[in-house]
Amino acid sequence: MKNFFLVLVLFLISTACYSQSIEIKAKKVDDIKAKLIDIQLQLGWSIENETANLITFTKKNDDTLYTVFSAISNTFANSRQKFNFSQSSESVKVYGSEEFYSGKDIQKADTDFRKKEMEEKLNKLKNLVEKNSK
Repeated sequence: MKNFFLVLVLFLISTACYSQSIEIKAKKVDDIKAKLIDIQLQLGWSIENETANLITFTKKNDDTLYTVFSAISNTFANSRQKFNFSQSSESVKVYGSEEFYSGKDIQKADTDFRKKEMEEKLNKLKNLVEKNSK
């Protein structure tokens, strides 16, 4: 019963907060997390936090959106990408989101460009995991 409530809470949080999601045929969250860590580290991200059902990466921004955010907020901006994992019997649903931050100031990165970029990353992750599980 406790696990049911935990899954329900994670589901509600995920559907309210995360902009992109994908379902991956895999039996273990750890298999997906391992591939995601490989992808992110190759792209210059650092692991900020990791739990059983969440992994967070950070990176200093060096793109055009950083320039815009920096001009608006007058501060240095970093990016944070969060990935939540929800396990079922035959698959894992992965929810991904991105935000800019500097200190306590946080701005959700929900532009069409960022959403498409996250969608592409999740599709790449799905293809890598499912290819290796065959």
